Amino acid sequence: MTLLVVPAYRGQCSALADGFEAAISEQLACGHELALHGYFHQDLGVPESIVDWFRRRVYTASEGEFWDLGEHEASERLVLGERWFRYNRWPLAGFVPPAWLIGPAAWKAVRRCPTIQYVTTFSAIHDLQAGHSLHAPCLTFSARKAWRRAASVLWAGSVLSQCAAPLLRFALHPHDASYRGLKRAWQRRLEQLLRDRLPVTKARFVAHMR
Repeated sequence: MTLLVVPAYRGQCSALADGFEAAISEQLACGHELALHGYFHQDLGVPESIVDWFRRRVYTASEGEFWDLGEHEASERLVLGERWFRYNRWPLAGFVPPAWLIGPAAWKAVRRCPTIQYVTTFSAIHDLQAGHSLHAPCLTFSARKAWRRAASVLWAGSVLSQCAAPLLRFALHPHDASYRGLKRAWQRRLEQLLRDRLPVTKARFVAHMR
């Protein structure tokens, strides 16, 4: 798996959470990958239009942290994330913007960051070193409302039945497991995928793609 880690989720320092860093290091030792997932995972900017408001407040629940950041501020947060990884001796190759949203200025900051080798958005994986992108559908679920959970299960089944892409991403959030029906749905989807697909981390796939 590629585990997405947040240095200070909604302002709460992950390094201060009892046992968190040790648990993440154990996952790394098991062969999983760690990717930087924003810094605060929270969008505190002001939407500029109705469409922008819907995207940032309704669709993503104010989690698109890197959507409206300036280049300098985005760079600062990336540097702080890199330092956290370096302090824990965690290798870093990937960056996944919260809610898969990343604005033009933040893109510039990421491309200037020497550590980041790839970025994943909702529909693609972007190899920054090679300079190309690959369409990579993402199966994910929305657990916030009952109707969203039901729609997610139907949508994921539809995508799975039609997908022939070389890379299919399976994105899970911790709170997905709080709902038995949703948990069983993604367990069934994962079982289907593992019948004819090989599980790899994002970094490993990018290396293979090159």
